[in-house]
Amino acid sequence: MRTFVKINILLAGLLVWNFGISKELPTTEEFQGLLQGCAIGAQINVSTDLIGSITSIYEGDKTQGKASISSKTEFLNLIPKKDRLKAYKLFTKCISGFIQNGNTGKAKTCRNKAFGMEKWNQRDSITQSSGKVRGGSSNNNWCNTLLSSFIKNRGITGKYKYNFANMREESNKDWKGHVTYNYHCTVNISWDPLYQKRTDAATCGTY
Repeated sequence: MRTFVKINILLAGLLVWNFGISKELPTTEEFQGLLQGCAIGAQINVSTDLIGSITSIYEGDKTQGKASISSKTEFLNLIPKKDRLKAYKLFTKCISGFIQNGNTGKAKTCRNKAFGMEKWNQRDSITQSSGKVRGGSSNNNWCNTLLSSFIKNRGITGKYKYNFANMREESNKDWKGHVTYNYHCTVNISWDPLYQKRTDAATCGTY
């Protein structure tokens, strides 16, 4: 019973906005989804029973202001000591975003590498021969030289993907018996990744 009262006071406090100005709150379904999604995204282990209890209280009290929470310290004082670490994480990563900051609590849409890649924004290829070089090198070395030069000249610093094609070599021996080689290579390279877009409160935040 005491824990229930503390949670009730906590939710009442969270539902009071600065200067007493009422702002749009998430619906009950949005609140529950946001709390669950944010807790999972932030890797905060919260029981479904606790989520359900908080959601029920939120549904009944979201239009009433009974207290005011102005700092993390005040917030944490309402939580049993054994749960304060999780409560602190919930406050900083979830609740303060979609309750205290005055947003609607709705998830933003964004692109993020965690969602996987959609495509490469830039693609190009270069085909070049080495010209006559003495032994001790290889076709693969020449391809890597071309790749390094391309990356430097284009100023590529992020993620990229490449492959080598049309690799071949020619050799020639002069009248003194000296052998020279001519390496050929095409380097296909893609860079500047565009990541997939999703609507996700834990990764993109809320508004």
